Amino acid sequence: MNLKPGEVLFEEGALGDAAYLIVEGTIQISRNHNGKSVPLATLQRGEIIGEMSLIDHQPRMASAVAVDACKLVRISDKNLQERMDKLADSDQVLHFLIKTLVRRLRGLARNTE
Repeated sequence: MNLKPGEVLFEEGALGDAAYLIVEGTIQISRNHNGKSVPLATLQRGEIIGEMSLIDHQPRMASAVAVDACKLVRISDKNLQERMDKLADSDQVLHFLIKTLVRRLRGLARNTE
């Protein structure tokens, strides 16, 4: 998947059906606060975005917009769920750790609104 500069990958509040691995380019993550877009992070090659919605099936916490031309690999909900299921079978501690971290990150984000 390719994005042009300024193109929106996903919007805050949308339901997530995929995560993305950044192969090339830069993505800015931002949240809406009092009607203004507030930058949270800038992610680059080798980073994954959008994974939290797939792990806990909650709406997107933030928006993602291409800063420059980007090449991404889409990780489907089904693919990630299969991996999480395998992890639950092979390492329940790590599986619960990931779910706990996502829940805490969401709680932290809600508390800073």
